[in-house]
Amino acid sequence: MKQQINPSNSGSMFLSIRWKLYFLVVITTSSVALAMLGLIQWSFDQGFLKYINQQDKNQLAQIVPELTSYYHQSNSWQPLVNHPQHWADILARALNPAGQESRPPIPIHRPRFRAFLRRYVLLDEQQQLLIGHIPKQASPLIQPIEVNNQVVGFVGVIPRKELSDFNDIAFAESQRQLLLVITVIVIALSALLTIPLAGSIVSPVQKLRKAVSTLANQKQATTLVIKQNDEIGLLAADFNQLSHILEQQENLRRQWLADIAHELRTPISVLQAELEAIEDGIRPLTLNSIQSLQDDLGRLTRLVNDLHHLAQEDIGATDYHMSAQPLQPILEKLANRYMPLLEKHQLSITVIDQCVKPVDLEIDADRIQQLFINLLFNSLHYTDSPGQINVTLKPLNDKLRVIWEDSAPQVPEESLPYLFDRLYSVDSSRQRVKGGAGLGLAIVKAITVAHHAQISAEQSSLGGLKLIIDFLQSKTR
Repeated sequence: MKQQINPSNSGSMFLSIRWKLYFLVVITTSSVALAMLGLIQWSFDQGFLKYINQQDKNQLAQIVPELTSYYHQSNSWQPLVNHPQHWADILARALNPAGQESRPPIPIHRPRFRAFLRRYVLLDEQQQLLIGHIPKQASPLIQPIEVNNQVVGFVGVIPRKELSDFNDIAFAESQRQLLLVITVIVIALSALLTIPLAGSIVSPVQKLRKAVSTLANQKQATTLVIKQNDEIGLLAADFNQLSHILEQQENLRRQWLADIAHELRTPISVLQAELEAIEDGIRPLTLNSIQSLQDDLGRLTRLVNDLHHLAQEDIGATDYHMSAQPLQPILEKLANRYMPLLEKHQLSITVIDQCVKPVDLEIDADRIQQLFINLLFNSLHYTDSPGQINVTLKPLNDKLRVIWEDSAPQVPEESLPYLFDRLYSVDSSRQRVKGGAGLGLAIVKAITVAHHAQISAEQSSLGGLKLIIDFLQSKTR
């Protein structure tokens, strides 16, 4: 009983591929956007802080003239050191000239003004600290002070490690909010655009799922039309090929059943007719009638045995006992054994051995003997009398090629690819006097494949069929 699996019964919520793909793209896009937001914000903060510090350094040029004038009058920095208020006045005049505004303006509140003053320092000509304080691991940005072309000192400013001015902080915060809004817009647009994108990607998958469901439930060949040059397009092509193969297999199965019924019905009907004739007294029960019944029963037995052998091959239940041995003794024994039967049908067999020495093959002797018996009876059934059978052994690199040829009649070119199909018959009437059931070459193909050999068919120069079998030579010497 076929059991269908319902995703809703699996114990967890069913989430379609479309929504999985949607959430995956949205989450990935959001992660990338947020990561870029963080990197851009960090880069902006660092760059803006560097810009502020550079502006502070440029403002040192405004302080240098005031300090130069002071030193020229005092001829020393000592009065300025002794009167810190003078230092604060000089900075206030230099950074806020009359009638002008510069960045940053001097804070008017005393606590903030003191913090502002602590960032500026005065150094002597040896760069020794005179006024101010230099924190540890801080390197002030300095500007030389010259009087009469001689450096008399340096004025410096401690670089900022973070934004402290209200305007700077407000500007940075506005930029941060703008970047956040842009990031949200990008994520929202990505989420909206992903919906049709996910639908376009999943749509062929849904078509494929429906086609597979139709094929599984209704057992009908379905052709899927997906014009995409990607993995989904390749998957659709593979599905169409699979659907075609399944259709062929279904047709072969039906033909197989019909052919088996036909092949079994023929000997059974003959047996039934002969038995009824004997029972009704139309035909006397003699040794000839018994022999005829036995022949029909033998044909039926061979057919059943062949079907059983092929069934065993299909399920891998046939045992093969491999051993390294040559083919020549098997062929010679076979030719001698069936020589009287061949002579009775005016057929001759010739074994041509082109090997310098016997070539060992990894084979099962009994199965190989069965293979050659089937080939012999195939030639016996289909070769006109008088006729010829040639068997050639030819070494070929690491292989041994066996060429089996017989004389007329010739097999049509279009029938050659189907010779190894089960119950295949070249003459459609299937009313041959000596013909078999059409299973012999199918068994030959099964035994050949089990020996890892290759077999092919072509027209023979003798006027009949030519079969070529390539066996791998044994690696054990």
